[in-house]
Amino acid sequence: MVQNNRHQTLSSTVIVASLVYMCFGPASAAGQDLLARRNTAGLLPTDCRRFVETNPPKDASPTSDALKTLLACYKTAKRELSARAVPTIVSATTADGAPAKVADTLVAANAANTATNQWLLRQHINLKALDRWVGRYADTSRRANEWPPELSELLTSSEESHTTLEAMLAQRGLRELFSATLVTGAVVGNGRPVDEGSGGEQTAAALAHVVWESKHFGDDRFERFDFALGGRFGFVPALSLVEPVDDSAPAESEESPQAVYQEAFLWDLGARANLRANGQKSAEVSLGVRIGQTILGTQSVLLDRGQSSVLSVPIANGATKAELFWEAALAYNLFNNPMEVVHGEGSTVAPAFSASIAWRHDSRFRGEGALASFDAPDERLVFRFMIDALKVIDRREVAEKPRTFTFGFGVEHEAPLRRGGTTVPSGTKLIFRGDIDLLRALRGQ
Repeated sequence: MVQNNRHQTLSSTVIVASLVYMCFGPASAAGQDLLARRNTAGLLPTDCRRFVETNPPKDASPTSDALKTLLACYKTAKRELSARAVPTIVSATTADGAPAKVADTLVAANAANTATNQWLLRQHINLKALDRWVGRYADTSRRANEWPPELSELLTSSEESHTTLEAMLAQRGLRELFSATLVTGAVVGNGRPVDEGSGGEQTAAALAHVVWESKHFGDDRFERFDFALGGRFGFVPALSLVEPVDDSAPAESEESPQAVYQEAFLWDLGARANLRANGQKSAEVSLGVRIGQTILGTQSVLLDRGQSSVLSVPIANGATKAELFWEAALAYNLFNNPMEVVHGEGSTVAPAFSASIAWRHDSRFRGEGALASFDAPDERLVFRFMIDALKVIDRREVAEKPRTFTFGFGVEHEAPLRRGGTTVPSGTKLIFRGDIDLLRALRGQ
């Protein structure tokens, strides 16, 4: 038992140390400054990039040349925005004039749409950078009681550029306050008994819940920190501690309550602070807290005991079917696109890879009644990781285009925070997700 506790502590230490290194570890010179990592190529003239890629000094004084350059930058941005306002027409024919397949046309249209979204979001970042210089020049001019005439024209041009950009972002749904995704799949869970010497109980259940999140407040201020609200609601299998009630159950079952995953409805609400990982444009580390409730679907569950099944109910500790929980978690999320694009599109709810470690207080395991002698049964340690949108290639005959579907896999391991005495045992659930058009697959398409 002591050795297992040491292994658990060592694993937790390694995970936390790795996340801290990703945030504050050594990085290239470009990774030290968030502004220097902006992709401004092709968006603004070369003279404008020094304003985008550097922070204005506190005592920056406006010069005529600097104001003229900034004014030209805003006018260029507005001209480019007006040109992009015309919808991109995707050709319905191939290079040799033959009609294009509908699927190929849709793919091309989607690629064009994604490219436009990324361009608009980067332009938004660039204009925010120029605004920092304009704001600093305006503050300096007010303190000195000297207001250059070019500065008024510059402020007007800035407002016009932002009005045009905001309208285009809103039209394409890139300024939504909230975003959400439906998470579905299958879960295979295995719970351990209180008596670690016997085997575990394996169950299978469906996963179907919505994950939602607000926009990241502060992500456009060129700081590495931002803040977001979020939560979940839906059906998520939950670990429960049950004991047999059937008189035909073996005697050893009565002496060893069993941890098992039961169908449950879950909701939670939380907030998290996000830090962009050092030297990585598509990753962030988050520290968050959340509070929620687990509502068991049924009070009873059948445990497989070979030739017979044993009816079991949650252990009698005063808990009801619906109980609150709260947790604090440290997480690492990796995305397929740069963070400014991910934030703008609202795709932070669906990272390509995520890993986290969390401390949870679960009221369902309160130390009362049958759990009064347990050692901190309601204090839990939870490890999670999920890798999503894996493209699985189905190889076909020679010269036939490979067909793909996306697949996701994750693991959540829940263990007692303290392992010195008798406590609620651990449990592990495996999560499987897939995305395939069954009708097209059955037709061989």
